[in-house]
Amino acid sequence: MHAVVIKATITDRDALPTELSDLVATVSDAPGFVAGYWILLGQNQGISILVFDTEDRASVQAPASQVAGSDAATIDSVEVGEVRAQA
Repeated sequence: MHAVVIKATITDRDALPTELSDLVATVSDAPGFVAGYWILLGQNQGISILVFDTEDRASVQAPASQVAGSDAATIDSVEVGEVRAQA
């Protein structure tokens, strides 16, 4: 398994719930999707961890994450990494 790790700056907390709802529905339908976590850190930082069954499928999603338009957040970084353990 591989994960796409996205770090973002939250720019509009009021718009966040609606945008996350739409995003969760879209990502959940992506090929090879295993799990996703959207985490709010403090007042204006967030991180998303999207897990896919293969590196290729995670790598396909990474560029899409970078260009996804959002009124609620600005993407700061996107990285793909191998999942080495889970509980």
